Amino acid sequence: MKKIILLSLILFYSLFSNAQSDLDYLLFTKICKYREDNGLNCWDWDGDAWKVARSHSLFQSNIGLVQHSGNSEKRKYAGERFTSYNIFWTYVGENCAVIDTPELNEDEIACKILEMWKQSPPHNKLLLSEKAPRGAVSCIKGTHYKWSQDYEWTYATLNIYEQ
Repeated sequence: MKKIILLSLILFYSLFSNAQSDLDYLLFTKICKYREDNGLNCWDWDGDAWKVARSHSLFQSNIGLVQHSGNSEKRKYAGERFTSYNIFWTYVGENCAVIDTPELNEDEIACKILEMWKQSPPHNKLLLSEKAPRGAVSCIKGTHYKWSQDYEWTYATLNIYEQ
């Protein structure tokens, strides 16, 4: 019963909340600074990309796993998620992460996620990609990951795309 109530609240929030969080913007700003430090332009923040990223972060938080694949055959991968939101695209990129965050403030969370992506060659390659001019990131706090319950985790999804 507790799980049904929790899932209902998450569904309600996901359907009726379209506001990016301070953490979303903070992480995106840090990514932009990293790109600029490497001679690249910042991506343009894109509300459509944020909706796709948010839906995937919520999905990951709900299942307690971090993964690129989605919850259905029609929305299995990032490009399919963009298509399901009626977003035309020619290129899509995605980074996902989960970190434990019970003692961290939002700046520390954003720094830790960015550092994880920078230390991973394929994730760093996306951070420094010139293939897309727009993107967004969504961070969702959850209370479980595959081996723990009632512990604070933050799930993050970065999506970039070219039309």
